[in-house]
Amino acid sequence: MRTNFFGAAAAMMVFVCLTSGSVAASGLTFADRTEAQEAIERVYYSHQIGATKRFEDAVPRGVLEDKVRRYLAETELLKSRWGVKVTSRDLIDEWTRIRHETRLPDRLAEIERALRDDPVAILDCFVRPILVDRMVRAKFAADAEIHSPALASANTLRARLLESGDWSRSGHNPSVSEFIDSSGPVGHGEPSASPHSESPSDPARLFLAPDEYAASRRQAPAQVGEVGPVIEESEQFTTSILLGEEPGAFRVATYSIPKVRWDIWFRSQIPALSQSLIAPGPAQDETLEMALAPVELSKGAAAGDGNSATDDECVESWAATSLTNAPAARYYHTGVWTGNLFIVWGGYASAFMNTGGKYDPVTNSWTPTSTTGAPSVRRNHAAVWTGTLMIVWGGWNGSTALAGGGRYEPISDSWTPVSTTNQPTARYDLPAVWTGSEMIIWGGNTGCVDCAAVDGGRWMP
Repeated sequence: MRTNFFGAAAAMMVFVCLTSGSVAASGLTFADRTEAQEAIERVYYSHQIGATKRFEDAVPRGVLEDKVRRYLAETELLKSRWGVKVTSRDLIDEWTRIRHETRLPDRLAEIERALRDDPVAILDCFVRPILVDRMVRAKFAADAEIHSPALASANTLRARLLESGDWSRSGHNPSVSEFIDSSGPVGHGEPSASPHSESPSDPARLFLAPDEYAASRRQAPAQVGEVGPVIEESEQFTTSILLGEEPGAFRVATYSIPKVRWDIWFRSQIPALSQSLIAPGPAQDETLEMALAPVELSKGAAAGDGNSATDDECVESWAATSLTNAPAARYYHTGVWTGNLFIVWGGYASAFMNTGGKYDPVTNSWTPTSTTGAPSVRRNHAAVWTGTLMIVWGGWNGSTALAGGGRYEPISDSWTPVSTTNQPTARYDLPAVWTGSEMIIWGGNTGCVDCAAVDGGRWMP
């Protein structure tokens, strides 16, 4: 079930390096960190919806150790590649942010108690993983050297499109989207229309409010047949061609060149990392004690923002989630709630996606889901939470309906395939429910106009 993020050979080498003796100036050994990680995970697991396994079975020690190795390696990578040292002040500032932005203050207090209110353990074992993962991914995303081959490919593709003048003969398959002003002559009177086309051979159709439509139109090329510039997005480089336009609607073909995936690149860096470069943890001193002194949270709100309810209180109001490290904009995706995390996966924007993210309301932070072993790109698929796993099945990839999917385990951030034995026929736009012991699907579209499915299936783990 679990996929070690290092890879077998590199894992053994780094394991020896990161577990030998005292790891940081904070005095925390690898065993200390693993013990703290276990205390944190026990709090989260106690709130997990549908959890039926013993904690020791659901969260093996190997998973805990992998989590520790990962944030130590990310700390090291920040310094060795980008010259960024994570300081005590950085950790204190991040802890202050978490305390002020948490949406579940009671649960955050549980984690503090689980770590015995120890400032060093809180900063170095709870705060550090959140901070360094965000920092290292931001540095990776902005590193022109890493992504230069993808940019060069995108520029070559654009030059080929400009030279040929024929968008259908570029050698790449574009994603074709039709944007419709819901208040205009095409979209008027259809506010309840499906946002995707009736036939999968047609472009994806998106009905937008007037302001959203205007913003989308500004981003598209100005004239029909014009090739737009290469645009850098979080996961890819894109260039587009305006295929056609009428009052209140326009159609765009978008070509995408994916960037290097973080999981692949990070794994390639592990063998070069050394223990000597790990940034020291904080020393326990009066400054830290003062910074981590207990904070009185007013009832119904996290400290500082007044937007967060306590865990046992419901407040009818909206509060924005953090956008830092959030998944790329998309639609036709799925989302599940685990009791701890909101997991978003798949979908479509300028291209079909097989990426996602996990939102933790305790820390008001996002972490991308692993792409290693993830199902193929798709939208309009089904997803359920089983108590241990998120199951993804079916969907549409732009040319065909899909059968099969994957099982995502958030605790280890790993994917494994779903069995294809006796699975239903391929389909998309399908409902799915979890009964407590099996996933049931029924109906959906099998891939053509008026091809509604009249059967279903049960997936039993």
